[in-house]
Parts: sequence; C-alpha cells; structure tokens
Amino acid sequence: MKIGFIGGANDGIVINAADGLDTYKLEWHYKAEKHCESQPTLGLNGPEYDYYNLLILRKNKEAKLFYVLTTMEKEDIATKIHEYWECSTCVGYDFDE
Repeated sequence: MKIGFIGGANDGIVINAADGLDTYKLEWHYKAEKHCESQPTLGLNGPEYDYYNLLILRKNKEAKLFYVLTTMEKEDIATKIHEYWECSTCVGYDFDE
C-alpha cells in the first residue's frame, strides 16, 4: 500500500509499506518538518512544521488515501489530484450510477 502527499513540504512524496509504513495503524494527522534552505539555524522557536490530514479522495469511481495539507483549499486539491493520482493505492470503488 502506498499513500501520496499533496501540498507543503512533502508535496509529491510517497510513503509505503516497503518503507515501514504500518498499514494497520495509519495516522489520521501527520506532522512534517518544513525544509527551508534559507534558514541556516532553527532559531529560538525550533523547526516549523506542515500539518496533513489523511483523506479519502475519489476520482473516476475509485477511492484513494492521501495526506493532504490542512491549509489547502478544495480547488487546489482538485488541481493537484490529477498530478498525484498514481501516488496512492486504490482502497475502494464507487458503484453508484
């Protein structure tokens, strides 16, 4: 099973069972450290993070899991889904007419 990320520091990254992803205990929320080359030191506040929610996204009567940046708008997700659709494994089908 593989799950793709949409948005933020992890945009386009894929995690999967081969990388140690425990598919029986998926996290509903995911925190990823932002990678900022222009910030040589962490400063007093420490590292900054992007926050993701695990969502089921549907397209062409298929359902797939993605970690989506919490601050993304629905329109932005709809644009990115075409680019990253193959980054995740299908987890279900929609048989409604």
